[in-house]
Amino acid sequence: MKLNIVAIKNFNDDELLDFVEFIRHRPIELRLIEFMPFDKNQWNNSKFISFYEQRKIIEDGLGIKLQKTDDLEKDKSQTSKTYSIEGYQGKIGFITSMSQNFCGGCNRLRVSADGNLFICLFDNREINLKEMLDL
Repeated sequence: MKLNIVAIKNFNDDELLDFVEFIRHRPIELRLIEFMPFDKNQWNNSKFISFYEQRKIIEDGLGIKLQKTDDLEKDKSQTSKTYSIEGYQGKIGFITSMSQNFCGGCNRLRVSADGNLFICLFDNREINLKEMLDL
């Protein structure tokens, strides 16, 4: 199971350690996603908190170094940099779409809950699959 959290400065960045604590006894991957600019999310740079800042908050708060568990060099299509914490059942995945984008290796398609297909998170175009399927 994966739990996605968009990290936003001065909104929920003070809860990062609480989110990490949530995975201590749960085999869940906490995925911390960098806040990205979209038309309707009122994005501005002052709300952006990078992967580096998020990792530092967690490491400083826990007094440990996160342990890398994946090798992005082997799989260029990965969208998450995954880390573990000794004694924790869960893992932390950082999705670094702004600070270290992965567009060149992305092979993902996304379908929204209302049936729209997105070929890129940075592209506002969408394809209504329900219309195509005549639903």
